[in-house]
Amino acid sequence: MNLVCPTCRSVQDGRVESHALDADFTCSGCGMNWPFLQIGAVRIPVLLASELDRAAALDSAREFLKRLEEGPAAIAQPAAGWLAEALQQAATYVPAHWGRFAQPPLPAADLSWIDDWLPPDADLPQGPVLALGSGPGGELPHMVRGQRAIVALDSHLPLLAFAAAAADQASFAMPYRPAAEELSTRPLALPAAERQALSTVLPCCANALDPPFQAESFAAIVMCNVIDSVADPLTLLGQCEALLKPGGALLLSSPYHWQEAVTPHDRRPQRLWPEGIDIRVGMEALLTGQVLPGFLDSLSLQRSEPALPWRMTLHPGVAVHYAMHVVLLRKAIE
Repeated sequence: MNLVCPTCRSVQDGRVESHALDADFTCSGCGMNWPFLQIGAVRIPVLLASELDRAAALDSAREFLKRLEEGPAAIAQPAAGWLAEALQQAATYVPAHWGRFAQPPLPAADLSWIDDWLPPDADLPQGPVLALGSGPGGELPHMVRGQRAIVALDSHLPLLAFAAAAADQASFAMPYRPAAEELSTRPLALPAAERQALSTVLPCCANALDPPFQAESFAAIVMCNVIDSVADPLTLLGQCEALLKPGGALLLSSPYHWQEAVTPHDRRPQRLWPEGIDIRVGMEALLTGQVLPGFLDSLSLQRSEPALPWRMTLHPGVAVHYAMHVVLLRKAIE
């Protein structure tokens, strides 16, 4: 995965100096031994900056998996703090990604559009593919390109743990909401192709705003519905440009469903252009270096769709319909 330590980077003579992590996730610079969660043969490094966040992530992921293994009665028990958040997130996003493979099936989003939008293997430079904000991993099988490695980054360890566990076992319990404010499970049996794709993924629990990778590490980046889920979208976009190899592809989708508790008004991209300009028009200009001088000016627009449907069922009585703006961009070859 070629990880670097996210806490001991420095800038020397205008260049970012970083230190690699070894196979045991120990930093060659500061000596920090980063924790990890092991599921079968997969080890998920937990590279969150705060020691408290790392401990909470590990505790909640372990308890989350334990409750899934114990069955519906355990998953429905009251929970607090990080565990409560993990359960609610899983009950929202896991069915959206994998519900069609539940027994009996649950409504799920159609992620097959990624097959068509992400360029084929022959049209990408050498290197792995990165899923930023991968969650429980429903887009990952659609990102397979030849024998390339796929790296999945998310700050929510329980969701990464679920994807690893579902790939490791022929049948696994899937959390969902049978009704509002209720939690239960259904058996989930992923097909062989999906399990194979997930089993080769390299998962990493880290902050997308400070990804633990060297610059120009990836041939492609897929970022589905993430930009409106971070505190600083411009920082996220700048990281994507830096992580892409020359000639690499950035596939981005979002309904721009901003929430004040997540993305304050003074951090939202539309503050950068005059009022009344459609956000999709403004975002395409921003993403191609036409709004901020020197920012994202290495990217060119290849394809766009203003309103691709995205449906997420929260429980049998409530479904949320989004219209995603989807863009495919290329980084210039120097």
